[in-house]
Amino acid sequence: MGLVAKVVLVVAGISFMTFVAFFGQLPAFRRTPIAFLHRLLWVYIPYYLARLDNVVTGGRLSRVFARTWNYLLYRKHPVVLIFFLGLLTGCTVMFLPAVYPYIALRHKLLLAFLIPWPYVATYVCTLANPSAPHLISPATHSAHLTYYPYDHTLYHPGVICRTCDLPKPARSKHCSLCGTCVARADHHCIWINNCVGRGNYKWFLALLASMSVNLSYAAFLAYTVLGPPVREHFARFPLDHQHSFEGREDRLGRLLGWAEGKVDVFGTAVQIGGLGIGAVGMMATMTAPLPAGLLAYHVYLIWAGMTTNESNKWSEWAEDVRDGQVWTGEMVERDASTGTEWRGHVLVRTLGEYPRWEDGIEGGWRRVTSMQEVVNIYDRGFWDNLRDALE
Repeated sequence: MGLVAKVVLVVAGISFMTFVAFFGQLPAFRRTPIAFLHRLLWVYIPYYLARLDNVVTGGRLSRVFARTWNYLLYRKHPVVLIFFLGLLTGCTVMFLPAVYPYIALRHKLLLAFLIPWPYVATYVCTLANPSAPHLISPATHSAHLTYYPYDHTLYHPGVICRTCDLPKPARSKHCSLCGTCVARADHHCIWINNCVGRGNYKWFLALLASMSVNLSYAAFLAYTVLGPPVREHFARFPLDHQHSFEGREDRLGRLLGWAEGKVDVFGTAVQIGGLGIGAVGMMATMTAPLPAGLLAYHVYLIWAGMTTNESNKWSEWAEDVRDGQVWTGEMVERDASTGTEWRGHVLVRTLGEYPRWEDGIEGGWRRVTSMQEVVNIYDRGFWDNLRDALE
């Protein structure tokens, strides 16, 4: 295997493991090989490396690595953001001059329109001044209390944030990295060095969409420019492209032959197109599914009326439902000071026995046997959910 083919395999492996690192813990991949690889990457390998380090260095390397890892993941800093923008800018600077002479005017104009969007979306996503709409401050707290009702399952009235010393609005979460409560909290994203929540969520979607489009378009342009010379090279030098798995009819042989063929194509493209078109085009092809997959996941969350934070909470409830530990009942809560009444279904966990608490519950409790029986009051239909997400 040549050097270029080895580079292709390394890039492909890094892209796949990046996918596993990003998406392996999602509920959709639970009990799949992707989830196992995620645990292997984040749990098993670090555990056995730490045990080995305890024997070799007395744990010194583990402590240094832990401090570095803790800083990168659990401190607010611009290191990952700078890396992301540097990688994006470096690939753009390498790709544009190389591909520019070979593409039509319409592609040049479209590139001029598409390239700025990831920078614009990243800039807006990173804004974290006190007046940012996703941050809850004493001045904006009363307004945030009116945006969403409490569902008495994931969010309960009267819960005080121990850091901000303010009642927590429904769908909010305190971020220890940002040091404040976040409205409609989705997650803290180290790529933008900021939380994603109400107000900047639409710009986070714009960042994912623009990165998906730009990477896919770069891959398409690289294919358009390098496709003809690569096919000509295969036709002129067929002996250089014979694979060691040709002729095998078993499933593994066909799979290995297909993979070796793809590596050969990418390697030839890098040899012909150089780093500017070949390598960047290959990287764009392999990494385009990452933002596209994350964008698809967030479209699913919008459809389901959830945030990433709420999806994790509902996953925990789903585990308890499967264990027969969840009960539901219709609750009526009256506010004597305002004369208002709240009525809705609530969930409680037990160890399987009938709940003892019945204050305010009409008609008693019944066991939940499926998440289909659970009412998510924040799911108002896809289009209403989308309008809410884009506010």
